[in-house]
Amino acid sequence: MALSSFVRTGKNAVMLLAGSMTRMIAGFVFVIYCADQLGVEGFGKYSIAVHYFELFLSLTATAVGILLTRDMSRWPRHTNQLVTSAIVLALVVSLFAIGAMSCLKSLFGYSSDTHHALLIGAVTLIPASVCAVFETVFVARERAEYLTSGIAVESLVRIGLSVWLLHNDFGLIAIMWVFLGVRCGLLVAYLFALRRMGGIRWQFHGKRTLRFLNRWRIFAAENWMATIYTNLDVIILSWLSGEVATGIYSAAGKIVRLGSVVAKSYTTAVFPVMARLYVHSKESFKSLYSHTIRVMFAMALPAITVVMIIPDRTVDLFFDAEYADAATVLQVLIWVLLFEFLNPFLSHCLFAQGRQNRSMRVAAIGLVVNSI
Repeated sequence: MALSSFVRTGKNAVMLLAGSMTRMIAGFVFVIYCADQLGVEGFGKYSIAVHYFELFLSLTATAVGILLTRDMSRWPRHTNQLVTSAIVLALVVSLFAIGAMSCLKSLFGYSSDTHHALLIGAVTLIPASVCAVFETVFVARERAEYLTSGIAVESLVRIGLSVWLLHNDFGLIAIMWVFLGVRCGLLVAYLFALRRMGGIRWQFHGKRTLRFLNRWRIFAAENWMATIYTNLDVIILSWLSGEVATGIYSAAGKIVRLGSVVAKSYTTAVFPVMARLYVHSKESFKSLYSHTIRVMFAMALPAITVVMIIPDRTVDLFFDAEYADAATVLQVLIWVLLFEFLNPFLSHCLFAQGRQNRSMRVAAIGLVVNSI
C-alpha cells in the first residue's frame, strides 16, 4: 500500500512538473519575445497587468485550493459538497477582486493602456478561479495528467496567438484579450475532463459551505499576507518608479522564477500525501519533511552561486542590451530563489498538521517587515 501511494505521488509530481515546465518554458520564451517587441516601457505595462492578475488569482483561489485538497484527502465521501463550496467561495471572492483591480488606476495613476489591460485581466479572474478549483480536484484525486494536458494546450495556444498578434503589430490589449479567451477555453476543457473522471455533481449544502468558509478564513489570511508580501515589490516599484523600472525589474524576476517551478510542483503534488501521512504515520511525515529540505538546499544553492558569478551573461542570454540594468537587480534577487524553494513547502507542512495559525503569524510578521 505504501509503495502504491509512493508510485502515485511520484507520477502526480512528474505530471505536475511536466505541466509547469511546459507553461514556464513557453511563457519564458514569450516573455523574451514580448520584451523585444514591446520595449522596456511596453513590457513594463504587460508585466504590471499580468502581475496583478496572478496576484489576485492567488488571493482568489490559492487558499481555497489548499483547503479543498486537505479536506478532500480527509473526507473523500464529501467531495461533491466540498467542491461546490469551493467554487461558490472562489466566485464570490473573484467579484471582490474584480472591483479592487478596477480601482488600481485611480490609486496608482497607471496609464490608460495599463488600466485597460488590468480590466481585461480582472474579468479573466472568473474562469481562471474556477479552473484553479478544478485543478485542485485533479491533484487531490492524483490525476494530474488532465491538469498537465490542459496547461500545455492552454500555454501553447495562448502564446502562439499572442506571438502572431505581436508579429502583426497588435499590442498589449490584443494579447490580453487572448489571455481571457484561452482561459475560458481551458475551463470548458476541464469540464469535459471531469466528466471522463466520473464527474463532480453540484451539491450545495448551506451549513457545510459555512463550515468550509469558517475553515478557509485562516488559510485565506495566511495566503493573502504571504501573497501580498511576495508581490509587494512590483506594486511599490510600479507606483513610485513607473513602468520602465518595472520592466527592468520584471526581466530579472522572470529569470529567478525559472528555478522555483520544480519546488512548487513538488509541493503541490505531495501535499495530499502529507495531509494523510500526518494522520496515519507521523514518522513517515517527519522523514518526508527532512529529506525534502536537504534536496531543496542541494538544488537551489548551485544555481544561486552560478548567477551570482555571471549575472551579466545570464541577462544577456535572454534579453537585449535595453535590459542590461537587470543584471544588477538579478544579483540581489537570485537569493530569493532559496526561499521560493523552502517557504511553500514549509507552509504546506504546517497546513497538513492543522497548524495554519502559525503560518499565518509568520506571514503577518513578514508582511509588516517587507512593507517597512
